[in-house]
Order: sequence, then structure tokens, then C-alpha cells
Amino acid sequence: MLSIVGLENVIDVRDAEEANLSCEQELNELEFQWSSDIEDSQNERLKVSVLVFYRGITFSTWIGDRSFSKTVSSSLEGCRKCETLPPLGQLPLLKELYLKDMYVVKSVSAEFYSDDNTLEIPFPSLEILQFDKMPEWEKWPFSHGVDFRGLFPCLCELIIPNYPKLVSVPL
Repeated sequence: MLSIVGLENVIDVRDAEEANLSCEQELNELEFQWSSDIEDSQNERLKVSVLVFYRGITFSTWIGDRSFSKTVSSSLEGCRKCETLPPLGQLPLLKELYLKDMYVVKSVSAEFYSDDNTLEIPFPSLEILQFDKMPEWEKWPFSHGVDFRGLFPCLCELIIPNYPKLVSVPL
């Protein structure tokens, strides 16, 4: 088992690359640990979040939580077993969002915008939204009776490669 503690002290996500965990041949249990003494206000400093190769079927509730309100860029990559997306629409300063290698997601639906559907405008600051390698993606319904511009008022760049199963994109 490998335990990584004191994650509240990580400032640059590139520090994780330097750990080079892919070289660990016999690693079968990995624990990530933040200090229990840290206040929720510490989350407000996080500006970039990258989650790579998460193996769960659903995302943990802290991903997309409003306590990460200062996040401006987020990337979910290689989460090949996740069936739904986390509520990233409730992050008010999020400008860039990259979703890659999400192999079993079939629908980008209401949970993507908010965890409780009470937000008036999800993704109020999002400028770049990229989807890549989501081969099972079939539906992208909108909720709240809001059109595409209402959900993404600042969006400048939308990248959706060819998805043969995706019936329509509500633009």
C-alpha cells in the first residue's frame, strides 16, 4: 500500500507527475489523505484540478463541490468506468473544462450542471469545453427549460469530435 498524505500542501499539479506512480509494479492499494485540521476555506484556493484514471463507477461527492469555488480549470481524464459526470456547473469561476476518455458515459444530463438543480445559471464563466473519447455518448439533454446559451453564457470554444452514437447536440 502507498499512502500519500498532506495533499492540502500541494500547490502545483505537476508535483504528482514527479511521483511517477506508473513505475510501481506491485502497487495494488493507494490512499490519498488530506489533513483533518484543514478548514473548508483551504479548498477555495484551488484553481486547477486534474483527476486522471479514477476507477470508480460514480465520482466522489467532493468533485465539483461548491467549496472549490475558485477553480478556473478542471480536467477529468481516463475515468473509464464512470457512468455519469460530476456537478461541475456549480463552480462559478470555471473557465476551462476538459473531459477525456470517459468510455461508459451515455448521457451528459442534469447532474452535470448542479447537484441540486437550484442553480439559475450553471457554468456562468465557462469559456472552453472539450469532450474527447466518449464512444458511448448518446444524449445531451438540457434541463430547466434553458437553451444552450443560457447554460453556457460565456462559451467561446466547444470541441466535440465525431461521436457516431450521439443523436444530437442542442446548439
